[in-house]
Amino acid sequence: MKSFTYTRGLCTRFLLSLILIISLFTPATSQVRMRANLMIVDASGATLMDGNMTQYGASYSNDIDNWDIWKLSNPGENFGIIRSTANLVVERRKTIAAADTTTFRMWNIRQRGYRLQLILENLHNNNLFAYLRDTYLNQDIPVSLNDTTNVDFTVGNQPGSASATRFQLIYKNILAAGGALPVQFTGIQVQRKQGDIQVSWSVAQESNLDKYVVEHSANGTHFSTVTQVSGSNSSLAKSYSVADARSTTADHFYRIRAVDADGKTQYSAIARLAATKGVQQLNVYPNPVASHQAQLQLEVAQAGKYEVTLISLNGSRQAIGIIAVPAGQSVQSLHLPANVVPGVYRLQLASPSKSSVLMKSIHVL
Repeated sequence: MKSFTYTRGLCTRFLLSLILIISLFTPATSQVRMRANLMIVDASGATLMDGNMTQYGASYSNDIDNWDIWKLSNPGENFGIIRSTANLVVERRKTIAAADTTTFRMWNIRQRGYRLQLILENLHNNNLFAYLRDTYLNQDIPVSLNDTTNVDFTVGNQPGSASATRFQLIYKNILAAGGALPVQFTGIQVQRKQGDIQVSWSVAQESNLDKYVVEHSANGTHFSTVTQVSGSNSSLAKSYSVADARSTTADHFYRIRAVDADGKTQYSAIARLAATKGVQQLNVYPNPVASHQAQLQLEVAQAGKYEVTLISLNGSRQAIGIIAVPAGQSVQSLHLPANVVPGVYRLQLASPSKSSVLMKSIHVL
């Protein structure tokens, strides 16, 4: 009987674990949850290494039980949740009423660049706000309650930079702390318009509001002030819009900081405007390329000096040169060096910032 009970318990726990693991990869509809990913960031981009998840609901317990999944260590970087003495990969907790804290645990961390990606879904009730505490840099970074927040950090030779519990996700309720919300945000949008970036936001109501501060970031982490807009202290829904004159080809992140008459602040969600591709079209003719000469038919979003590289099938690279390309469509001459032997190659064209790369297969006769 004991053996049967033990086996049944293991099966039940396995099924619960399977359900929760599947939910990690299931798009949310009305789920209230937080997903946290640890990524390596280098010249080639961001690579996912590990992650964890917390789900919130009225029927869940803050105690560790069968709905929580313990984390198994892997050979590479590990990123879990530390609760008491347990390392978790999935945790279920009660709906946040006044405050809550999730302490992350990292191990097998190396000296390199990383990105902490926080994906919060349906946590944006009117009274809750969240921030990521970096205990090494002693910084509190605002976190969107219904969007993705990316925080890049570096682990160096300083012991504190690789601290296992360097990061905490902290939730607070302004009303429970005795404060008052100056504004109720209902949306924020960014779009390109007539060479500028238009930032628009809407609110349901305003109370004791002094101003809005529009903030911009190139990486979604470190923000600076763009401009300020006075609030109207209206009890009705209001919309605001400002234009930010800056290059529109890179990634841009915006948020709105509401400041009330007493100096208290409240943040909107973070809105991201994705980068436009530096190289939008690349064609080579004639192809096959005869006499080491050809024409490049280009369409680019950003004028500048583009780097041309020839890559052989075995991966060896040969710099061809730099060409000045105007924005829009153009045709450029390509002259290959005489030492390029006949064969099949990949022709690579890199934008001035190296943020966009386009390749085309060519056959050199």
